[in-house]
Amino acid sequence: MYKRAIVVLMAVLAFAINAQAADGPANVVLLISDDQSWTDYGFMGHPHVQTPNLDRLAGAGLLYERGYVTAPLCRASLASIVTGLYPHQDGIRNNDPKMPNGARRGTIMKNDPDLWREMRARMEAPMLEHPSLVKVLKENGYATLQTGKWWEGNPLNHGFTDAMIQGDTATPV
Repeated sequence: MYKRAIVVLMAVLAFAINAQAADGPANVVLLISDDQSWTDYGFMGHPHVQTPNLDRLAGAGLLYERGYVTAPLCRASLASIVTGLYPHQDGIRNNDPKMPNGARRGTIMKNDPDLWREMRARMEAPMLEHPSLVKVLKENGYATLQTGKWWEGNPLNHGFTDAMIQGDTATPV
C-alpha cells in the first residue's frame, strides 16, 4: 500500500553548486515521481534499476533523501507539495470526488458526464484559491512545465506556463 503512495521528491537547485557566480535567477527543477519506492533509482542504491541521467542530476544538485508525504493518496500529497499546506488546511483529501450514496464513479462518468464534470470542478476548486509554489515561480518569471499526472484540471489554470498530460500538448487536460 505504501509503495503506491510514496512520492519521491527530488529537488535540484543549480545554484547550490555556484550560487555566488550566478548572474540571473537560479534554475529550479522539481521532479515528483509517483508509484515508485524511494529505492527504485540507481542513485538510491537499487541493484538492478539503472537511472544514469537521474543519477547525474542527483549528483549535481540537492537531493532530499528523507521526504515524507502528508497523506497516503497521490492527489492529497501532490497538493501538499505544491501548496505547502496539510490536507486538512487545503481541503484536498481524496483522489476522486465524493460519490452520491450508492453511486459508482464509472457509472456517473458514463451516464452523466455533465454531473461528473461538475463534481470534478467542485473538487478542484480549492487548488485555485491557495497560493502555490508553481504560481510563485511563474509570478517571478520562471517557465513552469507540468507533465504526467495532474489531478487539478487544466494545469495552465494553476500557474503552469506549459503542460503535457499523457503526451498531449494540444489539450493539457
